[in-house]
Amino acid sequence: MALCYHYSHTARGNAREYLFKEQVRLKKYFYVLRPLLAIRYIEQGVGVPPVEFARLLDSVLPVSLRPSIDRLLELKRNTEELGMGAQVPEINQFVEQELERHGSVFSGQGRPEVPGKEDVYAQLNNIFRAAVRSGDE
Repeated sequence: MALCYHYSHTARGNAREYLFKEQVRLKKYFYVLRPLLAIRYIEQGVGVPPVEFARLLDSVLPVSLRPSIDRLLELKRNTEELGMGAQVPEINQFVEQELERHGSVFSGQGRPEVPGKEDVYAQLNNIFRAAVRSGDE
């Protein structure tokens, strides 16, 4: 839950700042797509999302978006710096739908409450205390 919150917050902020303008910095699409696709990966229950963007795409990218993403990746491979360009409507639509789908689940101020966090805190405190005790010896 906490990881999804982080990814959603990152995607929401980057989308708001960079993607909903007439001209966009094309590389910013990757800044928004990665966290949104990472959430989809987590939702599938297969673990921590892969670092490799290609593996993430292959795992959870909707087939309809593949041509648009492939065009951006090709531009990225063949230019020193992705510059400004027109919005990519199908990607913007996907971003908007994903952010809407997340709704208030991953939004708001602060971090979400995580069930069982008291047990995690207790375990971390025990590890910390043991480390402090071993340092005194």
